[in-house]
Amino acid sequence: TGNYPRVELQGVAEVRNGTVLNQPYGQGRFEIHYKEPVLDVPSLEVQIGTGRIVGSASVDLAGETVRSRIEGTTIPLDQIQWLRSGNNSISGSIRRLNLIAEGPYRRPALDGQIDVADLAVAGEKVGDFQTKVKTENEILRFQASSLTPDVDLNAAGTVDLNENLDSIAQLTFRNFVLTPYVKKLLPVAPEKLSSRAEGQLVLSGPLRHPEKLVISGRLQSLQVDFREASLRAEKPFDIEVRDERVNIKKAVFTGKGTVLTLDGLVDMSAQKR
Repeated sequence: TGNYPRVELQGVAEVRNGTVLNQPYGQGRFEIHYKEPVLDVPSLEVQIGTGRIVGSASVDLAGETVRSRIEGTTIPLDQIQWLRSGNNSISGSIRRLNLIAEGPYRRPALDGQIDVADLAVAGEKVGDFQTKVKTENEILRFQASSLTPDVDLNAAGTVDLNENLDSIAQLTFRNFVLTPYVKKLLPVAPEKLSSRAEGQLVLSGPLRHPEKLVISGRLQSLQVDFREASLRAEKPFDIEVRDERVNIKKAVFTGKGTVLTLDGLVDMSAQKR
């Protein structure tokens, strides 16, 4: 309605196989109300796999700002495009998502919480986690903790909302799964293998380029279980991962009739050397 060029639009858009911010979705329904210069979406509903996201948004096209609130449930992690780019398969679901976005629509400030259920990496169960996020001056701050009683993990850090998503985070953990990385350290990895570790690590680098991340710290303990045997670290040891290479410093593992000493670089890239 209205007189050109000042018109007012109102209606409903239903979309199949759409994409938002490089994230594909199966179906979407958007109520739309446009009156220059504001585009209101009073109601939106998007399906990602078996998951569902609902919410609302308002975009000021003249001021280039956005206000949005979304809630999500049971969103499969293996359907999230950004997580599918890694070398290790990730499964589980976002059990609950609450997020408020406000500010410049290219990089709005975020405030919310994400609960992840049944997280598994490379087929091995890791547990349930809760992460709280908040941004200020284009810096995202987060705190994550385990909701699984037998896995004690806490992480806190920042992500610079630039092109590379430069990040730094500190992690402390107990009974945490490191099996996907242990397998890469072995010349031939057995089918039946699990691991548990305790330690402190610092992660830094660009999240958009995982191969460039640097991880350093100390493992207080590490146990690796095979089908009929196990190895346990005799003492704490330092570790650093850089350029897809692991630098292990004077680690000694013992098992039944076995003593294994590791000290030096191991290449974890596809072109192992």
